[in-house]
Amino acid sequence: MPRQQTIPGTEAPRHPEIDEAADALVAAQEEAKAARDRAKERVDAAHATLVQAMLDAKVAVYKYRDADGDVAKVEIDVPEPKATVKKTAERDVELGEGVETPGDRVDAADEALTDVNRALDRRVESRRVNRTADHDAVVDPFASTRGAMKGSLLDQAADAQDGAARGDR
Repeated sequence: MPRQQTIPGTEAPRHPEIDEAADALVAAQEEAKAARDRAKERVDAAHATLVQAMLDAKVAVYKYRDADGDVAKVEIDVPEPKATVKKTAERDVELGEGVETPGDRVDAADEALTDVNRALDRRVESRRVNRTADHDAVVDPFASTRGAMKGSLLDQAADAQDGAARGDR
């Protein structure tokens, strides 16, 4: 479709400083998104390393002193291998030792991790399907009702014309 021609002198006013500021904002947003993506990848990799280390050591709960000197507890969750690190209020605790728990918990977490890996290997593949004319047809849920009403109105109009022709009023 051809573009409509403009009348000289009626163009929209241009503000180069707004153009530059908008471009700078878009660039900053793209840079921030890329930084968030990189940070998420680092966190995911660190989490996977922690989960694998706990599964290898067959430890479900572990206490240690963190960088701030506080006691922290690392715990692995079973349904989906997920490790959480929480600070505790404990002061005198034997650090660096895994807290023994029933082996079922660690085994279940290891099995869940295996299930997740299997699921990732069997990812669902999506494909684009060409549309047919049936896809484009608009379905009218009231078509039958509308048809009945239209037929009824046409019958009434025909009866009225017949009555007028006969002289009935």
